[in-house]
Parts: sequence; structure tokens; C-alpha cells
Amino acid sequence: MSEQVIESAAKGLGSSVALQIASKLVTFGMRVVVVRVLGPQLFAFSEVQMSLMISLVLLPAREGLRRIAIREGTDLQSRRLATSGTFLSVLLALSAAVFNCYFYKDVQSTAMVLSSVAAAVESFSEPALVNATRRELYKAISTIRAVALISSSAVGVVSVYMLPQSQGVYSIILSNLSYGRRANPKY
Repeated sequence: MSEQVIESAAKGLGSSVALQIASKLVTFGMRVVVVRVLGPQLFAFSEVQMSLMISLVLLPAREGLRRIAIREGTDLQSRRLATSGTFLSVLLALSAAVFNCYFYKDVQSTAMVLSSVAAAVESFSEPALVNATRRELYKAISTIRAVALISSSAVGVVSVYMLPQSQGVYSIILSNLSYGRRANPKY
């Protein structure tokens, strides 16, 4: 390896780490604002139950087929695997939405159904993310994620002040939808 390649990789890693740290700090600050407005009970519901449901819905796309698709031999096979993971996640999201309609009541039911939709939207970014990873566009991926985190946190803070407190949990859903939409690399 030439010194130029090593230097370029080191700069890319440094900027990637700096972006991730900055986005996490900004996101943390914005989450503190949301906690103060929503209160501990609504925030705990949105952060624990809704985040857990989103993570479980995205499990096939993120952890299951993403790793296999990245290592797959051809681009076509890789795209097929990533798209299959997306469809599995969308099916899980629809199943979770139907289940949540019967399990939760009132605002919680609507919030969980909309969180399922947010998870489905986020799952559509998987094929592009796999493609960008296969092409080793790590700096672009980390930049997209940082921008998505910061913008989704901003959407959450703005919407928590605009919505009535009884519907404040929807600000977290809007934040999740914003992240899912912005986390899609166009490669």
C-alpha cells in the first residue's frame, strides 16, 4: 500500500469519527429537550417500546441479510438479498401494525402503528446502504447517517413544541420517519 492510500484512509476515518461524535452530541442535547417537554412517562414509552418494536421489525434487513448481501459475490445477488431483507421487514412492519391495533389503546395504538410505518420507510434504505458499503463509500455513509440523526432530532424538537402535550409522542414518530427518509444513500 502506498503512503497516499494510507493517509487518505486515515483522514476518512478521522472525519467519520468526528461526524459521528458531533451528531451524537447534538442528538443527545435535542433528546434532553424532548424529555423535558414530554415528561418521563411518554418519553419512556416512545424510546423503549417504540424503539424496540422498530429494531425488531428491521432485524431481518439490518442484521440478517445485510451482512450476507455485503459479502455476496455479484452485485445482482447482493441487491436481491438486500431487497429480500427490505420486503421481510415491510411484512413484519405490517404484521406489527395490525398486532398493535389490537394490543394498545388510544394514542399508544396510533403511535405504535405509525412507528411500524416509520420502520418500513427506514427499511427501504437497505439496498442502497448495502450497495454503498460494497463500494466502500464509508465516509458518505457516515455523513448521511450524521445528517439523518441531526435532522431527525431537529424534527422531533420542533414537533414536540408544535403538538399538544397529549400527542407529544407523535414527535418521536415524526423524528423516526425523518430519519428513515434521510438515511437512504443515493448510490
